[in-house]
Amino acid sequence: MAEVKALDRCGRILQVALEKWAPAFRSAVDWPNTQVVLFIPDAVLASDWYVRVLRHWPPGLLPQRGFEMQTQPPTQWVPEVLANSAGAKFLLCLSVGTWACIEQMAACRPGEVAGEAASAVLLRRQSKGPQPQTESLLKLCAPIQLQHNVHAWTQILEQLMAQFRERTGIDPARVSTLISDGSLDGQRLSELGQYVRDFLPQLNLQQQISLDARFGPVAEQWAQIGLAWLVASAQPDCAAWILQRTVPDQTQGWLIGRVNKDQQTGSLGSEFNH
Repeated sequence: MAEVKALDRCGRILQVALEKWAPAFRSAVDWPNTQVVLFIPDAVLASDWYVRVLRHWPPGLLPQRGFEMQTQPPTQWVPEVLANSAGAKFLLCLSVGTWACIEQMAACRPGEVAGEAASAVLLRRQSKGPQPQTESLLKLCAPIQLQHNVHAWTQILEQLMAQFRERTGIDPARVSTLISDGSLDGQRLSELGQYVRDFLPQLNLQQQISLDARFGPVAEQWAQIGLAWLVASAQPDCAAWILQRTVPDQTQGWLIGRVNKDQQTGSLGSEFNH
């Protein structure tokens, strides 16, 4: 597998994924009002990826609002989209990533596993004002990111949840699933366990979802968002917490769930994900 180039491997992953997604794309996507956002895989040129995507794209499903090439991770891209009300009503975000290729295998640190993933998330822009017809949709708000002293993590978790509640309208007590980036161990895991026992009664850390394989920061974030969407969709009264700690003095994450109708501005509705 490691002897395969990134473009060829990502192209094959995309081809298989599109074959699986094509029926849902036909039934769930409003193509005249949709723009496809292509998040470029690591070690792949934007021009090469665009050509490869068009080669495998399902016939008759071309988006009338076109394709956009994007390199930013969701933590940077989503806030920019929320700050700009112009653009297509629907954004179909496609992400493919692999480190099981010639270019990326050396990037894995000792103990890490090279992985791969593909995700598709359909987002709908939420305009200002009440929108009763979309109350049941999941909402994707901008992430929360906190800089902090490496020794003050318990307090940071409290601040993180307080800001989640203010931004999303979701009660942290609804959190039932944790999706992490695999960076939690030792003291940090103990502190997290204590915080969960004190404040998150529905969350069982023994059932957390951890991305232990590496396949690129952008693809990993979209995979986490997709997993959170699936959890929150299956459990309407619950929420999923995405926790990321890529550097020791920074904690960031998302809280994804159904939002009260008076908290709908400043978010993107998520309607479809695989």
